[in-house]
Amino acid sequence: LKEGAICQFSKEIANLTNLKAFSFSLNMVRDLKLDELLTFPLALKCLNSLESLSLGFTAFKYVSDKFVRELLCSIRKFSRLKKLELDFETNCCISDASIEDLGCLLPNLKSLKHLKLCFPGCKGITGSGLKYLFYGLSSIMILSLYLSLYNCPAIVRDVMTWIKTGLRALKKKPEVKLLLGEKCDSKMFFGIEYISELKKLNIPVMIDEI
Repeated sequence: LKEGAICQFSKEIANLTNLKAFSFSLNMVRDLKLDELLTFPLALKCLNSLESLSLGFTAFKYVSDKFVRELLCSIRKFSRLKKLELDFETNCCISDASIEDLGCLLPNLKSLKHLKLCFPGCKGITGSGLKYLFYGLSSIMILSLYLSLYNCPAIVRDVMTWIKTGLRALKKKPEVKLLLGEKCDSKMFFGIEYISELKKLNIPVMIDEI
């Protein structure tokens, strides 16, 4: 990317106030400055007519909890949003605080039906933020949830308990897909006892083992 490209792009999208769907991803752009990157969430605030939003930021030096918080603040008032996809693959500066912030945001997104969250390879994710994520989900009528914590080496054993408890608390039985495994201790996640416990919830849960 040329210097100033994101700033210019942000100015352009800020004018698209009637946009219904928006998809944007940046992968492995290591030399992008934080100040320039932060112009994107500011511009995103103007797109409050969105019904579908997909964002991906893979292996970024400056994608941290602070950036995620700014991003989430930008979509807080997206009352029409039905589908949200966020991908933060291999961002080492992201922690459970980002998942917690997302959980706090969800009650504001009353129209949200489909949520996809990807944190594969994020070394700072332990899973403790899932308690807040599911608390937020319990206040809306979600239809589908895709959650990827694949290859997160810091995941703790309690994560499955938080997932089970959270799924039980949801108002509507959604379709759920969990992507776990590889360096997350496969025995912990894919032992017969854990899979059978999830099945007892009477929620269609798909677990991918890679």
